[in-house]
Amino acid sequence: VGADWDGVEIMPKGIETMDKLPKLTERLLVRGFSERDVKKILGNNFKRVFREVTG
Repeated sequence: VGADWDGVEIMPKGIETMDKLPKLTERLLVRGFSERDVKKILGNNFKRVFREVTG
């Protein structure tokens, strides 16, 4: 998930601005995603791969 909406013409309903991004976290948890999976979705997978690629 990117941290900005550059180039996005239609904003996702409910998270039209960056200050509402925490709602995504909340909704994932409400829908039954584990806290661990939510952390992965929100960036930990990117961090892990970036570390592996850059050493």
